[in-house]
Amino acid sequence: MSKTTSGVYPLSNGMWGFRYAYWVGGKQKDIKRTKDENGNPFLTKAAALKARKAAIIEIHSERTQKPIKPRMTVAEVFAEYCENGRCGKAHGTTRKQDSLWKNHISKKFGKRFVDDISVSEVVDYLSVLYYQENRAYSYGVTSIGRVTFGNCTSLESITIPDSVTLINNCAFDSCSSLRSITVPERTTSINNLAFRYCTGLESVIIPDAVKSIGKDAFWGCSKLKSVTVGSRVTSIGMGAFSGCSSLESVVFKSPKGWQKVGGGLFSKISEKLLSDPSRAAYELANRYAETAIERKD
Repeated sequence: MSKTTSGVYPLSNGMWGFRYAYWVGGKQKDIKRTKDENGNPFLTKAAALKARKAAIIEIHSERTQKPIKPRMTVAEVFAEYCENGRCGKAHGTTRKQDSLWKNHISKKFGKRFVDDISVSEVVDYLSVLYYQENRAYSYGVTSIGRVTFGNCTSLESITIPDSVTLINNCAFDSCSSLRSITVPERTTSINNLAFRYCTGLESVIIPDAVKSIGKDAFWGCSKLKSVTVGSRVTSIGMGAFSGCSSLESVVFKSPKGWQKVGGGLFSKISEKLLSDPSRAAYELANRYAETAIERKD
């Protein structure tokens, strides 16, 4: 047989073979093949070249593949984090982390393997811990994240901690069994779609600290009957109360100075109209359902 620079060579029977070498533990290992994995000979030089390339790629992949890490429990991950990941953290922060771990997380997840725990299971547990057991203030929770309770169709009631200042987009989207909600006095913003399709919701009191109600915030709340709009609300997004077909009463604590956004000369909304809860309800659910309104002092 004759050598070639391509790593393939012809055989005396007219077939082809290939060779390559690699190093293992400081020693060179030579590989030669005259047949494929099914025992078939390489009939052409091109077939041998193709097989050689595939074999080299396979060896390279095996040698560069990262070793599989052993399974770890949540307790082991937390211990590793405490050792390597908390450098520079404020003392108050680490104290809160330790308290949360000791009093709650370790009991629920500590002995379980990380890869056996789903994201939804963690979210459900933290949701109960923070929002139903009212433990959020102790751990500095100031907002309800996007879609935190989205599609929690069995959720009937909830107490939002006083520390929460922001109810984010879609936070309670499609919580169809939710009948009542108390927005904390510190809350300043109810974002877009926050309570969309909460079809069991019957009444809402928006506290005075709230400044804005986002687009489609209560869209499709078909059983919503009464709403109180706090005195500091200055903007209500487009469609905020669209689809609220049962809306009977909307009390504006500050009915003066409202106008349609981009409405030009005829943008002002009558103070007298918004001072009448039943008329205000009709206007928000119908006439102003597809436009944003704002209050100018």
